[in-house]
Amino acid sequence: MIRIGFIRHGLTEWNKQKRIQGLRDTDLSSEGLATMEALRAPALLDDAIWYTSPLARARQTAEALGIADATPDPRLTEMDWAHWEGRTVQQLRDEDPAGMKAHEDRGIHFRPPGGESPVEVQARVLDWARNRNIENDGGCGGDYKGIYGVITHKGVIRAALASALSWDMLPPEPVKLKWTAAHILQLNEHGMLEVEELNVPLRQRAPS
Repeated sequence: MIRIGFIRHGLTEWNKQKRIQGLRDTDLSSEGLATMEALRAPALLDDAIWYTSPLARARQTAEALGIADATPDPRLTEMDWAHWEGRTVQQLRDEDPAGMKAHEDRGIHFRPPGGESPVEVQARVLDWARNRNIENDGGCGGDYKGIYGVITHKGVIRAALASALSWDMLPPEPVKLKWTAAHILQLNEHGMLEVEELNVPLRQRAPS
């Protein structure tokens, strides 16, 4: 059994503006950076081998949390929203109510024009998880314990959760995720994700 702790990146200016970021390589805002610098990953991830999305906002979050050796992996990057990057969901709904409803009613098969669907995100995240083993990761000082931490994106975490819960990503959401928290999933012996514990609080950074 492999344990994987997912943590979303900190706040960006586009997050505050509710703009779709997708693959756009935005930085953390000053507020987002300060928030993450005051936190640390939960204790159950103390022995984790860390990975991160290669996008700047995820890498900056890892560094702010005191994780200096996270390995970037493109399979952990945000869902590709293609031409809708920079827009807001409300703008898209206002411009084409029927068309946007048809897109959203597809749930896990929702796909922005020219972009990627959550089910495709699931496939690449599962590919990453299923390749975690002592051959790939055991060379880290011999301290392989099957525990991983991932700094990634909302779309990636929701897609992983949907896989674990067999959720079609249509309302209602089965659980409300907190985004300044860790979400712990397990990869079972059949190569499938399962929920261990969600909304695990991040720790406050100890005074120096």
